[in-house]
Amino acid sequence: MVNCLTRYTFGEATPSSDASAEAPPAVAHVSRFSPIGEGADEFHLCIRPCGAGSFSSQLQALTTSYRAACRELQLDAESLVFQHVFLSDAANQETQLERFPFESGPTVAAASLIQQPPLPAAKLALWAYHVRDCASLRKRAVGPGGVALERGELTHLWQLGLVPVNHRGGTVEEQTLEVFERLQASLNESGGDLATSILRTWVYVSDIDRNYNAMVVSRRSLFAAHGLTPETHFFASTGIEGRRDDPQVLVQLGAYAVLGLAPNRRTFLEAPRQLGPTHAYGVTFERGTAVDYGDRRHVIISGTAAIDPAGETLFLGDVVQQTERALDNVAALLDAANAGFGDVAQAIIYLRDSSDLPAIEAVLKRRGFHTPYITVHGRICRSEWLVEIECMAVTPADDPSLGRF
Repeated sequence: MVNCLTRYTFGEATPSSDASAEAPPAVAHVSRFSPIGEGADEFHLCIRPCGAGSFSSQLQALTTSYRAACRELQLDAESLVFQHVFLSDAANQETQLERFPFESGPTVAAASLIQQPPLPAAKLALWAYHVRDCASLRKRAVGPGGVALERGELTHLWQLGLVPVNHRGGTVEEQTLEVFERLQASLNESGGDLATSILRTWVYVSDIDRNYNAMVVSRRSLFAAHGLTPETHFFASTGIEGRRDDPQVLVQLGAYAVLGLAPNRRTFLEAPRQLGPTHAYGVTFERGTAVDYGDRRHVIISGTAAIDPAGETLFLGDVVQQTERALDNVAALLDAANAGFGDVAQAIIYLRDSSDLPAIEAVLKRRGFHTPYITVHGRICRSEWLVEIECMAVTPADDPSLGRF
């Protein structure tokens, strides 16, 4: 079937022999999925300022670039679903985000902030998701930082930026339980639950080398209490280093759910020749999930690293080989959903050592990984993992028996 994904770049520097030529203030890389026939277009915008400058100047450059891209793509404020901002220093930058989100008009949208310094060195970067339809979008605010997007008989819920309130000075275990309980409460308000509605989560853990195992143990016990087991399956997820301006916040949670989705429209992705199930070594998430609609398939790939079928880390200390293996693993999971790199609409790449950026970018270029992506400096849940990749892909479909997205 024809590829319906188009990619754009706005503000990219053109080669010049003039060393004094000014670099663009920010570059926007965009993907657009347009279904065959009528239906909603989906846009992912990944924007990062170029060059040095203060936080306020980089914020202005990013805002200007974002608005210019939206004008070019004819995306108004109502098409915005969520914005995720990556910061280099949350303690000093969160309070400066006086105009957040960055759109020029009022709207209902989800929003989240996380300290994960963008690479190459920048003070902030933005991942924004828009949906444009010929019919007006039905959106409503849900809980703190969340939005519900109603599409036919389904409700798409993005609940971002959940942080602990009652246990702000508590342990990692307590904070993990609280943020997932807050997510469950938000789902209940809309008629969903953890076991049947969630498609993917992001769990950001402060000082992950010290605190990751405590989060895993707490999450595992909570999932068991909610009836989530290897037999019932879990959902896609990324567990990664990240923090907010308050040092007492040790765990932050983001989630994407679809309410009203029939079980047979969701497929849990496996690639056993490349990497085994996470529950084999005590972790509770799926490698990937695919969701079918009448006009498209969404493919969600969890944070994926250089791991073998037995759960062992490969190529210790070699970031190039680890990047190659991580891409091989991602490709195998995409293949399980009848997708490939050409269908990837958006990606985030987590790099443990920022000095490894040129090496991994050379691998990405050689492998033809040209999707809009943001690379950030973030320690990964295993200290020996040097790089981790997550992504979202969209492929066309034509199944009149299913509702369109």
